[in-house]
Amino acid sequence: MSAVPESVRFNYQDLLQTPDDGRRYEVAEGDLLVSPAPNPRHQRVLFELAQLLAAHVRRLALGTVYVAPVDVKFSDESVVEPDIVYLSNAKADGVLEKFIAVPPDLAVEVLSESSRARDFGEKMKLYARNGVPHYWIVDPDARRLWEYTLSGGAYGQARELDDAATFEPALFPGLAISLSEVFGPPRK
Repeated sequence: MSAVPESVRFNYQDLLQTPDDGRRYEVAEGDLLVSPAPNPRHQRVLFELAQLLAAHVRRLALGTVYVAPVDVKFSDESVVEPDIVYLSNAKADGVLEKFIAVPPDLAVEVLSESSRARDFGEKMKLYARNGVPHYWIVDPDARRLWEYTLSGGAYGQARELDDAATFEPALFPGLAISLSEVFGPPRK
């Protein structure tokens, strides 16, 4: 009987070998994270928010907004795909052919049933450790958005907004996002 390694560590090369099967594969500090394809509500919220951000960023020539799937490589053992990534012009050189090699100015995760604990837990810690200054978590089911800002190496108390709010992100002065438009009509 052959010995099974006590702890298997995954890296970027392993990630490149994953199948193109509609799932999202990420590596967080050597652990393989697998998520099913997002549901239509998740994708609608993601699309609406990304459009609003991209239009604002493009109009003011602030940088670039990316939508998953795009790899953000913090290290060989930490490669993730935030749902939305914003890079300011100052970080444009960090966009390489196959991945983003710098901490983004903003990472956004849109929650799904399978990602809730991960997005509020290990991914939040990973983003903080790697110096991502702004992190938003969006919950399509609860119709809520949490805005986190990095301070002293950790995210401080979140500003939590519901779908009746107009979100004016600290990162984007002058941008006002109607969350009811982002979330769309309530489910029946």
